[in-house]
Formats: sequence, structure tokens, C-alpha cells
Amino acid sequence: MGGNNNKRARLQDAPTKISRTDDKMSWRQLTYLDLFPYNPHYAFNGFRSLTGTALSILFLFAVFLRVVTTINDFVHSEPIIVNKQEPIASLDRQIDIKGVSGKILVDNVVFNDPTVVKIYFEQASLSRTGITYTDLLSQSCSFDDPNGIIRYSDLLCPINQPHLLGDFALTNFQFARIRVEQCVNTTVFSSITFEEEVTGSTTGGVGVPCQDPDTIQSILTRAVIQVFMRETALAPNSWRATYSYIYWIQRPFLDSSVLTHQFRYNVEHVHFESRFVFDKFRKRERYYTIASEDESLGDMALVSDQSGVWHLNRMFFIFRLDRRYVQQIRDHLPIYDLFESWAASFVFFTGVFGTAGWLINRYLFMEQTKGLDIRKMDRDQFDKFGRLVDKSFQMPRELQDMQAE
Repeated sequence: MGGNNNKRARLQDAPTKISRTDDKMSWRQLTYLDLFPYNPHYAFNGFRSLTGTALSILFLFAVFLRVVTTINDFVHSEPIIVNKQEPIASLDRQIDIKGVSGKILVDNVVFNDPTVVKIYFEQASLSRTGITYTDLLSQSCSFDDPNGIIRYSDLLCPINQPHLLGDFALTNFQFARIRVEQCVNTTVFSSITFEEEVTGSTTGGVGVPCQDPDTIQSILTRAVIQVFMRETALAPNSWRATYSYIYWIQRPFLDSSVLTHQFRYNVEHVHFESRFVFDKFRKRERYYTIASEDESLGDMALVSDQSGVWHLNRMFFIFRLDRRYVQQIRDHLPIYDLFESWAASFVFFTGVFGTAGWLINRYLFMEQTKGLDIRKMDRDQFDKFGRLVDKSFQMPRELQDMQAE
């Protein structure tokens, strides 16, 4: 009876031992993931361990993280910008400027009365015979700022597009200007003085009849002019993002002086390099911003134009190019640099994790074969993970030289 009870007890314990063995074998299956086995002999299976598996997982995670981060940095990377200053004489194409406009306010109310003062938009061209001014004509206009927040209305804009080219020292120099002219009534200008014209002592007149000088002076004392222009540029930390904004100034009318305000435009001639291997060629684009401004005052006087008509100018706003422009190249890191980064990272992580895994596996293998002569062993004595299955038949090395008594 006692023997049967012991046999029954052994049968009851058997499933527990089998399950523990299965659990141990299932954990050991993870050693398949060990990428850095120790190979003691070319004919042996490489020795793998759970520690090597953990290092292999860390290795794969590090490589994956590096690939993801470098791709993200490549896609969202800032452009490599190379700027080169060039003389404006080498820029042989006209630059169209947009958004040039203006309006006169009297007591903060838009004022547009040619019998008092008028705004002219003119295109100037330099030739060997002198400077020729062409009236660009004007019309009412309005526009929104680039953000769509502010609307600029009740403006005067040129009908024809103003453009800029070259510098004053060049024969192809072209610039644009806004001329603000006070209305005057004149007949024979050669026999009158400026004081007589301002006081209105002359009679008669041609063209548009003007209001009396006292009324004009009273209005202009309370008047200001606003001049608007648009600037466009590329964002310095972006590949293609552009920004555009409205730049404007305000100036009052002076009693006895002529105001001349000059805007110098800086031109960026941008060339976009190919980003990927099979990118199409990107054409060059131009952007312009206000580089500098200067202002001067002169004596107010009647002047005659090319056709002999006399004018009383009160303000000039001149738009011209700066003496130098920027030749800009925008480039990204080539895609080959991305591949090189991956290769370098793979080699680095392999050296770190691979060396650590290989040394640990070597240590563990040497521990399990300590005291044994591995030269007399074959691969059948090891399992597929490189673990020694049975070493009971192997005589320890320290006993091999002993002779039987």
C-alpha cells in the first residue's frame, strides 16, 4: 500500500516538473534573438544567452530610434544658406515692386482733391540725354495685409507696374517715385516770382483751377500723407516659407520745405538646389525688402518740367535698388548624408552592444566548460543555443595526466 501511495505521489508531481521545464524552454527560445553569439569553434553552434538577447534588443531599438530621429531631422531640417554679395550692375533684369500706394489724410479723413494737392506715380529712366519721367497713372485701390487682419482702403495705386533696375552710375538706371504736387494757378511764369505765386498775386490760369492759397495752406497744415509698400522675403529657418508684410510711413506737410524720402530695396536672388536625387530643377526666385532709408529737405520752389509746365512739388518718395544685391543658394543636407549617418550609427552601436554581448557570452561559455578539454568535444554535445548538454563522460583536465596505480 505504501509503495502505491509513493507511486501516486510521483505521478501527481510529474505535471509540475514538466510545466517548469516547458517554462524554462520557452524562456530559452528568446536566445534566438541574440545577435552576438560566441563561437568557440567553427563547427560549434554559437553560444547565446538571455543577456545577449537583451543587448540585441537594445541594439535594435537604438538603431531604430536613430533612423527615426535622423529622418525627422532631415525632413524638418533648416536649409543651408550661402549668401554672396554682388554689385547691382550684374543684375540685368527689372525688379517689379508691388504694393506701392499712398493717400492723404486731413484731420484723419481721407482727402482727395486735386484743386489742393495731388499724388502722382512716375517711372523714371536714365539715358544719355537725361532722366525721363513717365506718368504711371493712378486709380483707387484697397488691399488686405498678408495676415488678413487689417484692410487698407481708400488708397491711390499706380495703374502701370513700377519697376527698378541698376544704379545711378549706370546708363540703364531706372527707379520709381511718388510725387506730391500742390495745385497752383499760373499764367506767364517767366515774369513772376515764387512769393507772388504763393500769395496768389497773379490772375487767370490754365488747367485745373486751384483753391485760393490761404485755403490750401490751411488744409495742408492739417494734412499728412501715408505711403505704403509691400516687402517679400524667405524665412531664414525654412525651406520654402515666405513672409510678406506691409511697410508704411507717414509724413506731414512742411511750410516752406520740400521733403525727399528715399527707399533702397535689397534684392535676394534665390536659387533652390535639388533636395532629393530625382528632384526637378527649381527656378530662381527674387525677393525684396527695404534695406535702408534716407530723408532730406530742400527749398520749396516752382520748377519746370520737360514740356515747360511749372509745378510746385511738396514731397518726393523715391524707390530704387541698393547698390548691391544678394545671390543666395538654399540647399539641404543631401540624402546621401542621411544614408551615411545610418551606416555610421549602425557601426557604432554594433561596436558597443556587439562587443559587450560577445564578451558576456564568451564568459558564460567558458564558465560552463571550465575544467573541460574543448578540443575533444564535438557539436553534438551542445544544444542549438551552444549550451553543453552532457559533460559527465568528459574527464576533467587535471585528472587526464594521472596514471592508474
